[in-house]
Amino acid sequence: MIQKDMVATIRYTLQGMNGELLDEAASATYIHGHQNILSGMEKALEGKHLGDVIHAQLAPSDAFGDVVEQEPVRVHRREFGNRFDNLYEGLELPVRQKSGEDIFLYVEKKEGSYVTLGFNHPVAGKAFMFEATVLGVRTALDEEIAQGMAYENKVAEQSSPSCGCC
Repeated sequence: MIQKDMVATIRYTLQGMNGELLDEAASATYIHGHQNILSGMEKALEGKHLGDVIHAQLAPSDAFGDVVEQEPVRVHRREFGNRFDNLYEGLELPVRQKSGEDIFLYVEKKEGSYVTLGFNHPVAGKAFMFEATVLGVRTALDEEIAQGMAYENKVAEQSSPSCGCC
C-alpha cells in the first residue's frame, strides 16, 4: 500500500481541464510523503495498491499553487553573469532568502538585457486532471530516504547484496 516512506512507481498523465497534456510518464518512481511530486498527486495516491487506477481532479492549491498577486521584478543581465544566456521563459529559479529559506521565482519574459521574474509558476491558478496506474510499491531504502530520491527498480536491484551479474 502506498504510504509515507514507500517507493511507488506509476504511469501517469497530467492534463489541463481543457484536455491539454501538461505532463506524462510511462514509468515514474518517487518516495511517497517526501514532496517529490505534487501534493494533490500524493493525496490521490495515498493508500492505493499495485494495479490501482486513479482519476482525480487537482485544485490549483494542490498542483502548482494559487496565483500570488505580487509585482514582478525586472533584473539586469549583470546580476546573472554568464548564466543570463541560459534563461528562458518559464524557468524556475531558486532564490535563497536572508532567513535561509528558498523561494522560487519564474522567468516571465526576457527582453534585451533584462529579464522579468514573477512569483507564480506558469500554470499557477489552474486545476488539472491526474490519471495514474500504480505499477509498483515497495519500502524505501534508508539511503533513498536520506537522499530524498528513489532509485529506479533497476538501480535498486543492482544495489542489493548480490553482485547483480547473474
